[in-house]
Amino acid sequence: MNFNQLLAPRQGPAPRRHLPPPAPNSPCIGICNIGPLGLCSGCHRTLDEIAGWLTFDAAEQWAVLRACVARRRGTDPARRAERA
Repeated sequence: MNFNQLLAPRQGPAPRRHLPPPAPNSPCIGICNIGPLGLCSGCHRTLDEIAGWLTFDAAEQWAVLRACVARRRGTDPARRAERA
């Protein structure tokens, strides 16, 4: 391959780059009350998740949000075992 070939435009589509998802907004809705299971009754986060939110990276924040949804739906296996 010569220098001109290196500078020539590529044929075909550009390679796809996977960017990390943007950080989500905090799930806090201003109803802050930690219940007997150790979860906020408003956002369904644990105290550790609430305290660490600003230091978590976007992937960790999205994982917390998925856990909150599971807790709200009652499908979080850890919480089901805790209540049994």
